[in-house]
Amino acid sequence: MPRFPTREPDVFMLANAMIEGYTTNPTIFTSADIPAMQTAFDEYHTAKADQVDKQGLAELATETKDHKLEALVDFMKTQLKQSEVDVAADPERLDLIGWGPKAPPQPSDPPGQPRNLDPVVQGPGNRPPAVPAEPRGVTSSNVAKNPLAAARSTNGIRPVSPSKANSI
Repeated sequence: MPRFPTREPDVFMLANAMIEGYTTNPTIFTSADIPAMQTAFDEYHTAKADQVDKQGLAELATETKDHKLEALVDFMKTQLKQSEVDVAADPERLDLIGWGPKAPPQPSDPPGQPRNLDPVVQGPGNRPPAVPAEPRGVTSSNVAKNPLAAARSTNGIRPVSPSKANSI
């Protein structure tokens, strides 16, 4: 047996299906009260639409209120600055408007000990000497056997043999 839905959209879909099924099959579901079901469904649908409209209005009202609050805060800050200038000789008078004199400057806390620092080795004296890498495909044994092959593999230019170089 299926379970009755608990989520609102699922209840809405089931109610729609029930009304449609009752309306199309009145001979099968003889005890169904189609008009009462349709009335309850319409009342719910109207209330839901009203809720959505009022939520939209509430969001607009909240946005308007937030803008007005921001304007009030800006105006109040301006007025407090002007009032501080007005009573600069006797800042205790700011108590008359629910404000107080500026607090004296306080020393800031020094920074704590750094943690999780990894030293980075830098400078030419701290590195092992660089060993030049041999070009790909060239080994010291290849160079000893065939110096022309080694030169070809290192720069991609085909060398000219010494006998041909003289004839050019």
